[in-house]
Amino acid sequence: MLRALSFVLVRSVRGRLVQMARRLKDPRYLFGAVVGGGWILFWVSRGFIGRSWNFQFGPPPEMLEAAAGPIGQAGQLGIAIFLTVIGVLWWAVPFGRNSLEFTEPELHLLLPSPIKRRMLIQYGVLKSQPAILIGVAISSFFMRPGTLLGSAAVVVSLWIFFTLWDLHAKGRGLWYARLDEMSRSASWSKQILLWVVLFGVLLGLAWSGFQVALEFVAVPLPDFETDTGEAFLEVAERFVAIAWTSPLAWALTPLIWLTRPLVYGVSRGIDFGWFATLIFPVAILIAHNEWVVRSQARFEETALAQAKKRSKDATEGMNFWRRTRARRNWVAFPLRAAGRPEVALLWKNIMLVQRLPLIIAFAWPSALFGLVLLLPIMGFIPWLVVPLQVVGLIIMAIPPLFNARASRNDFRGDLLRLEIMRTLPLGGVRMFVAEVAAPVVMVMLQALFGVLIFVSVDAIVELGLVTGGMEVKQDLADYLNVHRLALVPLAIAAYVPVALVVTLLTACLENVAALAFPGWVQLGTAKKQAAAKFGQHMLVFMALSIVMFAGLLPGVLTVGAILAVQVLAWGAPLSAWELPLLGLAGALPVGAVVVALAILGGNLWDRLDPSAELLAGRN
Repeated sequence: MLRALSFVLVRSVRGRLVQMARRLKDPRYLFGAVVGGGWILFWVSRGFIGRSWNFQFGPPPEMLEAAAGPIGQAGQLGIAIFLTVIGVLWWAVPFGRNSLEFTEPELHLLLPSPIKRRMLIQYGVLKSQPAILIGVAISSFFMRPGTLLGSAAVVVSLWIFFTLWDLHAKGRGLWYARLDEMSRSASWSKQILLWVVLFGVLLGLAWSGFQVALEFVAVPLPDFETDTGEAFLEVAERFVAIAWTSPLAWALTPLIWLTRPLVYGVSRGIDFGWFATLIFPVAILIAHNEWVVRSQARFEETALAQAKKRSKDATEGMNFWRRTRARRNWVAFPLRAAGRPEVALLWKNIMLVQRLPLIIAFAWPSALFGLVLLLPIMGFIPWLVVPLQVVGLIIMAIPPLFNARASRNDFRGDLLRLEIMRTLPLGGVRMFVAEVAAPVVMVMLQALFGVLIFVSVDAIVELGLVTGGMEVKQDLADYLNVHRLALVPLAIAAYVPVALVVTLLTACLENVAALAFPGWVQLGTAKKQAAAKFGQHMLVFMALSIVMFAGLLPGVLTVGAILAVQVLAWGAPLSAWELPLLGLAGALPVGAVVVALAILGGNLWDRLDPSAELLAGRN
């Protein structure tokens, strides 16, 4: 029977490879494969091109040397803390429960067959290995050291990590599936026990981390202005000396041992010591595999129901009926009975994300921020001003670059409903603009919330409600030849058009990619974040990031040329009153790129042929 399952697995992998090869008959996929393969080949073959090329793709030699010392130990401890926090939150919030994914044809073929349950689950585990190997290859491409043995050590270490991630996700999903089969009292007792354990882990981590922090800050920091490298190394040595023998390190020892093969392989390559570091991770890997294959959860019904749900794409309807009657009546904004179809499409796509009215969705976090802002005003936490300003700047910077890429309420979700979308009375460009509008609106609301945070904190400092240092702002205002009160409004006026065009650019790129390569881009409103999908997500992210920065280049060059002519050629000083004009000058070229992408996306929509490649985008 093992031979039969191996045959099915090999043929499934072969079928995917054949499907990928057949897509190359399409000029779009052939062009994308040639460009992507050439880019990867360029970096891989950098050592064979010539010594004069100084490209280094991977950790620099200085970092590899530092990984063998205190910096590497501090990094292991930081990774262990990060994995602990993420693992606790992952177990506490039971989203994405079932990780044993079978297609409906596989279930109909395998479930009636005389196959042992252990072998069937093992087949579901091994199905993820081809995708995991792709993710390992891509990740090791960025982390590989200069030696061949070091690269092999990185590949093996990453494979163990990704496989453990995949097995742990499957075990967690089967554990929660087992809870659903129990009585309500038994299920709740186990769930409460799990929450108590997780809360204890977080509490112990916080307490031990606080003790290490108190001991660390008791000693003055070295002078970073004289020699930054030596000072940083001294700080790392001091931190390791304190933390490595503390209860925090003892409690995180299993996770430190899991990361040790990667750190050892990157810094020293393969030797007897590296093989010794593999003993514990391999033992944990075998134990995880046994935990999964010996699970008594009835995964068959859950997997079949999930496969049918994927095929029917019924997630949104199920979520609608799970809401209360009052919440079903919520709408993002009122929609008139007659009007432009673009507005109706915008309304529908926003409703896929949230049904709360947009005014309320913006007002309640603003009110919560107002309550937090009262703390420094009333004198309770005066040092909170600077962190709040930093948070505002982060919210202003991150969403335009990345949040539109994470939103999937656009063509990435609607291409699975192609037969319905074709009936809308919209041309290609109008349809593309309507699809892009929803993620742009949501992202701009987030960016404006960041603006609100930054401006509010700046206002309470200017009004004297909080005592804060204004030296940096005053110096910047003096340098830009403007009054201090006008500096922030002028900067915001320059920021808004730039944020808008950057958001439009990222959203347009995602939708053009979905229309041009629906077989390569994962479709659907729910994006799978499993270990098996890591390689695909990274490839798509890298490709779109390169194109995004290329799209931003005209705006950057335009602003750079204006400043070069003004400051270097004419010798005229820069003034803050120019910031809105500079923002507009940088936004216009990027806006032209956005218009070109909208026209391209509209043409792709008009010529899109509903074929099997759309179904391939599900998986």
